[in-house]
Amino acid sequence: MKYTLLLLLLFALASAVFAQEQSSETDSVYSEILKETRPIQLVYPRGYDPKAKGSYELLYCLDGIPNVLKMETAFLQSEGFIPQQIILVGIPAISANGVSMRERDLSPTVKGPNTGGASNFLQFLKQELMPHLAQRLPIKSSGHTLYGASMGGLFTVYAFVNEPQLFTSFLAIDPSLWWDGFCLKNEMEKSFKRTKSLSNTLWIAGREGPAFKAMGITGADSLLRQCAPEGLRWKCIAYPDETHYSTMLKGFWDGMKFSYGGFYAAAKAYSFSQRIMIKPTSGIVLKNKAFPMNCYNIGAGNYIRFTTDGTEPTLNSPTLTGQETPIVLSKDSKVMFKSFGIREDYNKSATAAFKIGKAIPSIEKPVGAKQGFGFAYFKGDWDTLPDLAKLKADSSGIANSDFNPNNFKSPNGFICLVEGFLEIKNDGYYVFTKVDGNDYSKVYLNRQLILGTVNGSIAGNEESCILPLQKGFYAFKIQYQRKKNGKQLQPFYIKPEGEEDFPITVKMLYYQ
Repeated sequence: MKYTLLLLLLFALASAVFAQEQSSETDSVYSEILKETRPIQLVYPRGYDPKAKGSYELLYCLDGIPNVLKMETAFLQSEGFIPQQIILVGIPAISANGVSMRERDLSPTVKGPNTGGASNFLQFLKQELMPHLAQRLPIKSSGHTLYGASMGGLFTVYAFVNEPQLFTSFLAIDPSLWWDGFCLKNEMEKSFKRTKSLSNTLWIAGREGPAFKAMGITGADSLLRQCAPEGLRWKCIAYPDETHYSTMLKGFWDGMKFSYGGFYAAAKAYSFSQRIMIKPTSGIVLKNKAFPMNCYNIGAGNYIRFTTDGTEPTLNSPTLTGQETPIVLSKDSKVMFKSFGIREDYNKSATAAFKIGKAIPSIEKPVGAKQGFGFAYFKGDWDTLPDLAKLKADSSGIANSDFNPNNFKSPNGFICLVEGFLEIKNDGYYVFTKVDGNDYSKVYLNRQLILGTVNGSIAGNEESCILPLQKGFYAFKIQYQRKKNGKQLQPFYIKPEGEEDFPITVKMLYYQ
């Protein structure tokens, strides 16, 4: 419940902002199948472009679109968990002569007046509503999601069993699978027996304890464990300490993340890059000695595979876990990475290249070395770098802990050389990283270029290099370069084996 209360507070604080980003309208469709006019709600995302053909996926929401669902969707998009290009389609229940037709539409069998109309309602979706939306909205041909809770969850599972090709993902939150003596379980079992494979996600969320069984989720979970078709990505989850209605909040949030697993590239810092984020991407490794490969993609172990022989990964390739997956190479190699989400449009690939070598030898602490480093500052905006040794520095000296190359204010660009000795505390693998903002900067270790390229770098991309180092000291140089009107320069990072990244600071550098 604490989770739910916090989520509601966040929604309340951000609702005004998201309301400005989203736009909505109402629509209607006359159904020959149901013999009635059905109102439809449409909620468009920030930056919606009605002319962008084939760009949007639809999230069909049974029982309409409450404000909290709009807020959750917007939060998921803002955090990069789901695409921005999603249109919400609300299908609210209607009444006839003062009587709700909700059970009629959502229940699969007749159990009293106005029940058992799920088959007709499903055909309405398939034959009338979906073609109508495809005609008037710039949507993709696949990738759509059906979401329902309670009786809506019952219908969602019914649609999955009978027409799995209609939607890529199915979200059923605390579904009423108890309906008519758990009749849908038998239908599901028959469907699985005649279905060899599926390419869907199925998410079923409920409440921990007796409610999980009473709602019929226990039986569905057991059946899925026994005979779920190949290719179906599914999960049944039981939330502790939640109510029927609070489960809807939590279940929708987690279910959408599950459904789009493989889309979101990485944690918050990289959420909009939509790349496979690996570290290191290059360097020297020891023959047959494992080195750690780090991945910053959320849920990497569920979606990302890799190979070490240069071939394209498959679902049978090893899994890349989130932190320090050990990789062993016996020769110079290209390591290939690929994500495998249900929606192939969002699958990405990446490569890293390594050479086999020996540990780079260190030296003893130079005589008279003191903490800090020397710097030299040169004004100018160069495409082809001059021989700096032949230029007179505009400023030079010994840097202290307050040194920041961004403090140089030349509007037309500059180069700042930082030189000294880097202290390494222990033998092992070390990863050096250059982040976005240092596009033209370079790093040298023992006079060898390890980050950056001779003529610049890849703008906007992170670059990392692994090296086997010994305890001791290494000649070290950073050549910061900021172009005219360029980005703020950023620290360079070092990652000792088994530790987190941290900026290279004055405390690690010495000068003579």
